[in-house]
Amino acid sequence: MALFDSVMTLQDSYGRATTRSFTFNAADFAAAQTAFGTFVTDYAAITGLEVIKYRIGAEVTVADSADAGSNVDTGVTFSMQLADGGKGTVKVPGPLADYLVAGGAVDLADVAVAAFLAHFTSGEFLISDGEVVTSVIKGTLDK
Repeated sequence: MALFDSVMTLQDSYGRATTRSFTFNAADFAAAQTAFGTFVTDYAAITGLEVIKYRIGAEVTVADSADAGSNVDTGVTFSMQLADGGKGTVKVPGPLADYLVAGGAVDLADVAVAAFLAHFTSGEFLISDGEVVTSVIKGTLDK
Protein backbone atom coordinates (compact mmCIF):
# COMPACT_ATOMS: atom_id res chain seq x y z
CA MET A 1 0.00 0.00 0.00
CA ALA A 2 1.07 3.56 -0.67
CA LEU A 3 -0.06 6.84 0.82
CA PHE A 4 -1.81 9.33 -1.44
CA ASP A 5 -2.68 12.96 -0.76
CA SER A 6 -5.77 14.60 -2.16
CA VAL A 7 -7.38 18.02 -2.21
CA MET A 8 -11.07 18.45 -2.96
CA THR A 9 -12.51 21.86 -3.87
CA LEU A 10 -16.14 22.55 -2.96
CA GLN A 11 -18.32 25.54 -3.77
CA ASP A 12 -21.43 26.97 -2.13
CA SER A 13 -24.47 28.55 -3.78
CA TYR A 14 -22.82 31.99 -3.43
CA GLY A 15 -19.81 30.92 -5.52
CA ARG A 16 -17.47 30.78 -2.52
CA ALA A 17 -14.96 27.93 -2.58
CA THR A 18 -13.31 25.93 0.17
CA THR A 19 -10.91 22.99 0.09
CA ARG A 20 -10.55 19.84 2.12
CA SER A 21 -7.41 17.69 2.21
CA PHE A 22 -7.25 13.96 2.84
CA THR A 23 -4.52 11.32 3.02
CA PHE A 24 -5.44 7.72 2.20
CA ASN A 25 -4.00 4.31 1.38
CA ALA A 26 -4.25 2.57 -1.98
CA ALA A 27 -2.32 -0.16 -3.78
CA ASP A 28 -1.30 2.08 -6.72
CA PHE A 29 -2.34 5.24 -8.56
CA ALA A 30 -5.13 3.53 -10.51
CA ALA A 31 -6.58 2.16 -7.28
CA ALA A 32 -6.20 5.61 -5.68
CA GLN A 33 -8.23 7.17 -8.49
CA THR A 34 -10.99 4.64 -8.05
CA ALA A 35 -10.99 4.88 -4.25
CA PHE A 36 -11.04 8.66 -4.17
CA GLY A 37 -13.70 8.83 -6.88
CA THR A 38 -15.93 6.69 -4.66
CA PHE A 39 -15.03 8.83 -1.63
CA VAL A 40 -15.99 12.02 -3.51
CA THR A 41 -19.35 10.51 -4.45
CA ASP A 42 -19.98 9.56 -0.82
CA TYR A 43 -18.79 12.97 0.42
CA ALA A 44 -21.06 14.79 -2.05
CA ALA A 45 -24.01 12.80 -0.70
CA ILE A 46 -23.59 14.31 2.78
CA THR A 47 -22.93 17.99 1.91
CA GLY A 48 -24.99 20.70 0.27
CA LEU A 49 -21.87 22.06 -1.40
CA GLU A 50 -20.91 21.25 -4.97
CA VAL A 51 -17.70 19.28 -5.46
CA ILE A 52 -16.10 21.15 -8.35
CA LYS A 53 -12.76 19.37 -8.62
CA TYR A 54 -10.21 17.22 -6.86
CA ARG A 55 -6.55 16.38 -7.13
CA ILE A 56 -4.69 13.22 -6.15
CA GLY A 57 -0.95 12.93 -5.68
CA ALA A 58 1.56 10.52 -4.26
CA GLU A 59 4.63 11.30 -2.26
CA VAL A 60 7.79 10.10 -3.99
CA THR A 61 11.11 9.93 -2.14
CA VAL A 62 14.00 11.08 -4.32
CA ALA A 63 17.58 9.89 -3.86
CA ASP A 64 19.43 13.22 -3.90
CA SER A 65 21.73 15.16 -1.60
CA ALA A 66 22.25 18.84 -0.94
CA ASP A 67 25.34 20.43 -2.46
CA ALA A 68 27.94 21.69 0.02
CA GLY A 69 27.16 25.27 0.95
CA SER A 70 23.63 25.20 -0.49
CA ASN A 71 21.23 27.54 1.29
CA VAL A 72 17.41 27.74 1.32
CA ASP A 73 17.65 31.46 2.19
CA THR A 74 18.93 32.39 -1.28
CA GLY A 75 17.01 32.10 -4.52
CA VAL A 76 16.48 33.19 -8.10
CA THR A 77 13.33 34.53 -9.70
CA PHE A 78 12.49 33.91 -13.35
CA SER A 79 10.18 36.55 -14.86
CA MET A 80 7.87 35.08 -17.49
CA GLN A 81 5.69 36.55 -20.24
CA LEU A 82 2.25 34.95 -20.17
CA ALA A 83 -0.04 34.15 -23.09
CA ASP A 84 -2.70 36.51 -21.71
CA GLY A 85 -0.25 39.46 -21.90
CA GLY A 86 0.52 39.47 -18.19
CA LYS A 87 3.68 38.54 -16.39
CA GLY A 88 4.36 35.82 -13.84
CA THR A 89 7.27 34.43 -11.87
CA VAL A 90 8.84 31.13 -10.97
CA LYS A 91 11.12 31.06 -7.92
CA VAL A 92 13.89 28.54 -7.30
CA PRO A 93 15.61 28.36 -3.89
CA GLY A 94 19.28 27.48 -3.39
CA PRO A 95 20.62 28.49 -6.82
CA LEU A 96 23.95 27.19 -8.10
CA ALA A 97 26.75 29.67 -8.76
CA ASP A 98 27.34 27.87 -12.10
CA TYR A 99 24.67 29.90 -13.92
CA LEU A 100 24.87 33.24 -12.10
CA VAL A 101 26.59 36.04 -13.99
CA ALA A 102 27.66 39.61 -13.23
CA GLY A 103 25.10 41.82 -11.54
CA GLY A 104 23.11 38.92 -10.10
CA ALA A 105 21.60 37.84 -13.41
CA VAL A 106 20.91 34.26 -14.45
CA ASP A 107 22.46 32.96 -17.67
CA LEU A 108 19.31 31.83 -19.49
CA ALA A 109 21.46 30.05 -22.11
CA ASP A 110 23.02 27.76 -19.50
CA VAL A 111 22.16 24.17 -20.47
CA ALA A 112 20.62 23.24 -17.10
CA VAL A 113 18.66 26.52 -16.86
CA ALA A 114 17.39 26.23 -20.44
CA ALA A 115 16.28 22.62 -19.85
CA PHE A 116 14.38 23.68 -16.70
CA LEU A 117 12.70 26.65 -18.36
CA ALA A 118 11.70 24.60 -21.43
CA HIS A 119 9.14 22.80 -19.23
CA PHE A 120 7.30 26.12 -18.93
CA THR A 121 7.83 27.62 -22.41
CA SER A 122 6.69 24.37 -24.04
CA GLY A 123 3.35 24.59 -22.20
CA GLU A 124 4.04 21.35 -20.31
CA PHE A 125 4.02 23.17 -16.95
CA LEU A 126 1.75 26.12 -16.15
CA ILE A 127 2.33 28.86 -13.58
CA SER A 128 0.24 30.91 -11.16
CA ASP A 129 -3.37 29.87 -11.61
CA GLY A 130 -2.82 27.73 -14.69
CA GLU A 131 -1.37 30.30 -17.05
CA VAL A 132 0.68 29.50 -20.16
CA VAL A 133 4.21 30.91 -20.43
CA THR A 134 5.17 32.23 -23.86
CA SER A 135 8.72 33.35 -23.06
CA VAL A 136 11.23 34.00 -20.30
CA ILE A 137 12.00 37.67 -19.78
CA LYS A 138 14.88 37.33 -17.31
CA GLY A 139 16.27 35.52 -14.31
CA THR A 140 17.67 37.39 -11.30
CA LEU A 141 19.26 36.55 -8.00
CA ASP A 142 16.90 37.45 -5.15
CA LYS A 143 18.05 40.15 -2.71
